[in-house]
Amino acid sequence: MILLLSIFHVAATLGLSLGIICLVILGIWRTFETCKQGVNYLKHLHEIPCSQCIYFTGNYQLKCTVNPIGALTEEAIGCPDYEPTRKQTAIPSCRRAGWKNPPYYQVKALLKR
Repeated sequence: MILLLSIFHVAATLGLSLGIICLVILGIWRTFETCKQGVNYLKHLHEIPCSQCIYFTGNYQLKCTVNPIGALTEEAIGCPDYEPTRKQTAIPSCRRAGWKNPPYYQVKALLKR
């Protein structure tokens, strides 16, 4: 009887240890798979072209002037209205060191044009 109980105790301890090890391995594997899915989803979201579009306003109230409902969503990935922004040249006098904003008279002259 004592031999049977000691065999049962060893088997239970071994089974419990193996069970705990399997649960830990399963938890690590599921964490890795979840992280991999998250990275793939983020890569998919980085395909949204809205921030580089000429019609993107950057205003949270009206994100896009052409397609305001689908802007910055997954349905904007294949947007037929997408047009990349053109690089704008700065006012030459703004490039001087120490000038953060152009002087008032230059802004006034630009607004008259």
